[in-house]
Amino acid sequence: MYNRLDEKYLSNVFIAKVDKFIMFTCAQEEYKKYQKLKCSCVECRKIPYLDVDTVKLHLYQRGFRANYYRWVHHGEPFDKDEGGGTSLSTVEVVGNPMTEMVMAAYAPMTSLMLQEATHQEEEEPNAEAKRFVQLLKAAEKPLYEGCPMSLLKAVARLTNLKSEFNLPHRAVDGIASFMKEICPNNNEMAGDYYEIKKLLAGLELPHRKIDACPNGCMLF
Repeated sequence: MYNRLDEKYLSNVFIAKVDKFIMFTCAQEEYKKYQKLKCSCVECRKIPYLDVDTVKLHLYQRGFRANYYRWVHHGEPFDKDEGGGTSLSTVEVVGNPMTEMVMAAYAPMTSLMLQEATHQEEEEPNAEAKRFVQLLKAAEKPLYEGCPMSLLKAVARLTNLKSEFNLPHRAVDGIASFMKEICPNNNEMAGDYYEIKKLLAGLELPHRKIDACPNGCMLF
């Protein structure tokens, strides 16, 4: 159902269909009450109730269950002429912006990354797939239990402050160490700038080194 791949990559049509599905299901009273969705991917078979971002990832990775064209388990009536439900134009779906940022950074390779990261054979997934999964986990993992801020958001904010105020590495080391100390025990905060750079490495923009004057005053 719904061709998931366009050759090796996720199909734009499939991505649009997933977005439409998420918008529709989030318009239903069941989601508004519990903030969870039945996952309709091939493996979950609509049984588990998961958050929006996890359902979306499952669908990107595995696709919809076969022949599930009418979303009757998610509020769509058997007869399309029946009323009910909420207009999609009035629905605001609140996802995880950090997860969306990671997905956007790796597009259009998302499908291949998910396949690499979840490969069940003996060989290890490649380094790029590992970074992708690490970033997704950091986007979902709270800084500590009960904290509304994720690990990825915390280190991204700290990196942004470093750039905005031109903070030296040692200053970021001190801030990160201080944050780790004042957070409750068993927190996920990175302890220094090296750990932060290692975590965010997968979000780096492509770049190319060029020869330059050692004093930075002129390009050759």
